[in-house]
Amino acid sequence: YYMYATTDGSGAGFGPAQVWTSKDFINWTLMPMNWPDSHWIWAPDVMQHSDGKYYYFYCQPCIIHCGVSETPRGPWKNILGNSEAVLIPDRFVTNAITLDGQTFVDDDGSVYMYWGTWGIYKGFGCGAGKSAPDLKSFIETRLIPNTEATDFFEAPFVIKRNGTYYFMYSSGSCHDHTYRVQYATSDKPLGPYTYGGCILETNADGTIHGPGHHSILQEGNDYYIIYHRHDNPHSNRGFHRQLCIDRMSFNADGTIQKIIPTHDGVGALAPSVVKSANLAFGKSVRASSSYDDNFRPEYAVDDNNGTLWHPRGMGQEWLEIDLGRTQQIQTIWTQFEYGTQFYQYLIETSTDGKHWNIFADKRNNHLAGSPMVDFGKAKARFVRLTYTGGQKNGFGGAIWNIKVISGIEDSAPQQWIGLTAADWNGREWQNNEGMLGGAFILKAGSARTKRIDGRDALVLEPGTTLEY
Repeated sequence: YYMYATTDGSGAGFGPAQVWTSKDFINWTLMPMNWPDSHWIWAPDVMQHSDGKYYYFYCQPCIIHCGVSETPRGPWKNILGNSEAVLIPDRFVTNAITLDGQTFVDDDGSVYMYWGTWGIYKGFGCGAGKSAPDLKSFIETRLIPNTEATDFFEAPFVIKRNGTYYFMYSSGSCHDHTYRVQYATSDKPLGPYTYGGCILETNADGTIHGPGHHSILQEGNDYYIIYHRHDNPHSNRGFHRQLCIDRMSFNADGTIQKIIPTHDGVGALAPSVVKSANLAFGKSVRASSSYDDNFRPEYAVDDNNGTLWHPRGMGQEWLEIDLGRTQQIQTIWTQFEYGTQFYQYLIETSTDGKHWNIFADKRNNHLAGSPMVDFGKAKARFVRLTYTGGQKNGFGGAIWNIKVISGIEDSAPQQWIGLTAADWNGREWQNNEGMLGGAFILKAGSARTKRIDGRDALVLEPGTTLEY
């Protein structure tokens, strides 16, 4: 699974380009990408075309760009040549503000694209078009007006089921509780559409707040809606949002059932790649401080990506976990608050809570990633993580989850780390310490990823030098 998202909250949509990857839909790893390299990176969408290549669409206000790659992780390059070349300029379709581009591939392979924001004004709506085979232009375009898609604001997404086209979109303000998902139907991809109703909105107690800007994942005959909602407790103006998933079902007549949003998600969609239990789950925990009762220390050991331990200060704060008894520890995963920033920290273990041994020393770390994976070998009852610094001032060592594992997973996450080089060829692949115990750095030549016989391969060109 590949999940394309943009930085939120403190990131302000300024990048960096990234993709989250998972084999089971539970354990996710953040991977930086080489492109886009623009100032803003908003509302990404990726599709695989009939030529086997992947196409990455993203927005800046208010234009859409498109890149192409042989793999869903890049390296990408703009299909029009220049990195900043624009595929869809603003108002390309009259009265459709160009933003939130989304593709749909019909049964015959035809590609359609939909885009729009602030479509609530009279005569406005969503831009739509049938793409040329090379995706560089459009054969046909149309405005889907807000008289067809009632209260259309932004974030269109189209699916087809049993011959019916479902045009789904967000209404209301993304800053408050009015943000919601609605839909309309048609027997043609460009419409005209007939309004179908609201299917996802803020729940009664407000803990699922402002859900919207969704996509749909189909697994066999099962449908899932993936959307963002405001964090808990709600941040100012809804600028900190989190990604969620729930089931989506249809009635016998083809209408979409009202979605009951949950705090649980749907679990694994494939066999879990992590076979070992999380020894820290639900265990007793204490910390140097917590910001308030909404950011309690136990939230770091609840395996919940919607709850966060946040210390009160920005200095050397610590979190200590009591595993209940002495156990073997070889792997510790830490999911810090912001996956695109580096954190500096020290992990120690102890059998009695008084005498401590270093498990992982990352006090000079300058690598970002999520999760941060540390390998060692200890027999201990207590685990303590001390935050010592970070990439940005004013950001403390807040943690979503710490996972303590007795073994070394066969499919442990790996991190692609972007350095100061201008392109992918200057990147570093940091392998999991404890397996190879170091990193390979490209010193000369060229290296690239390629799909060979159905498997990912790292291709080293003649003359390439890697330093270990």
